[in-house]
Amino acid sequence: MKIKNILISQPEPKELEKTPYFDLIKKYDLNIKFHKFFKIEPLSVREFRKLRVNMLDYNAVIFTSKNSIDNFFYLLKELRVEMPESTKYFFTSESIALYIQKYIQYRKRKVFYPKQNVLELIELLKKNSNDKYILPCSGDTNNETVTLFEESKIKFVKAVVYNSVSNNLKDIDVFSFDLITLYSPNGVKSLLESYPNFKDIKPNMKFAGFGINTCQAIKDAGLKLEIEIPTSIAPSMTSALELYVTGKDLGKPNVRTVLPSAKDENADKKQKKVKEEKKIKDKKKKNKKDLSKKKDIKDKVKKQNTNKVKANKTDINVLGEPKKRGRKKGSTKKTTVDKEQLESLIKSFKAIAKEESKVNKADENNKKKETQIATKKVTSKIKAEKSPQKEIQIVTTKKVISKIKAEKPPKKETQIARKKANADLRKQESVKNKLEEKVKRKYTKKEK
Repeated sequence: MKIKNILISQPEPKELEKTPYFDLIKKYDLNIKFHKFFKIEPLSVREFRKLRVNMLDYNAVIFTSKNSIDNFFYLLKELRVEMPESTKYFFTSESIALYIQKYIQYRKRKVFYPKQNVLELIELLKKNSNDKYILPCSGDTNNETVTLFEESKIKFVKAVVYNSVSNNLKDIDVFSFDLITLYSPNGVKSLLESYPNFKDIKPNMKFAGFGINTCQAIKDAGLKLEIEIPTSIAPSMTSALELYVTGKDLGKPNVRTVLPSAKDENADKKQKKVKEEKKIKDKKKKNKKDLSKKKDIKDKVKKQNTNKVKANKTDINVLGEPKKRGRKKGSTKKTTVDKEQLESLIKSFKAIAKEESKVNKADENNKKKETQIATKKVTSKIKAEKSPQKEIQIVTTKKVISKIKAEKPPKKETQIARKKANADLRKQESVKNKLEEKVKRKYTKKEK
């Protein structure tokens, strides 16, 4: 179907001739009209103070849209507050980051934004975890980035700076258009408020949605979603409309960014443990092979030395047993052994002893390492399994302390009782003194 009449749910730009919408009107003879489906109303100072949020308590601000920037600085003016120069500003895109030049001096050291994806921004926020973040937003935030921040467990405070109020769309003949473009879920909300039976009146009306949340809102309302943006080919609404009018492929829409879940993290930890265990086993196998090689070398050296001793002999007088036939007792027998050969034998035996000592030391070191690993595992298990006896003791001690506190009278009552007792004693002493004075006076009169 050919499309000629398009309604765009945004305010008409001041210089339409410089926008890409004007090129579409000229090229394809389209009838494009602009009308904003909702308006933005900033919070008053009285409403903002009810939230009990102090801007100066935070040293970092996160902006997700240009509306949040405008209304944030508008409230600062109304409150007569200025953010310090040391505050950091984080943005979801470069275009929003450049928009802040309208209000502050742009400094690269204090302005941060991702180059590709929102996940890069989350990593930046985690690196600066010591900072206190504030996120200016609307009263009904259905933003994907905010949900990602909450899932990634980033500590921040939402500050409602403005509210989106739906406009009355009954002034426009909405049903005369072939396609309606929507840029936020608030646009869908305002359309259904003004026309609750829109689906029944014109079920074949086509819609183009920008953003994952807006497209989901159109589907939930039961409306016909014809164009889903952004895609790999069409990043903007104008490029998507041009491709759709010419009948070309728009490409696949962008998928919702998903954080790595806790299950994936646990799987990574398990893989690391398996790899470490494999390394330990491989080391043990290598040590066993080295020991077997050293033993073979020792045996070869011993055999070579024994063969040399048998082959080379020189004359040395050694006492021998007397022969039974034809010789006298105490007769001597001459055997031959080389002196140089004896020295070489002594050196070889010393080398063998050194190698044996090295092998024994290596075995001892391996045994020590194994015992250390085993003790660590046992201690970790003992820490994980808390003894119930200690918990019972803690509970009993708490109960006893609470009983003692209940039995003891409060401090105020004891102080009041002491004051009363002291006052009674003072009265008794004063009465005694008065009686004594009366008695003295009587006696003095009688004497006179």
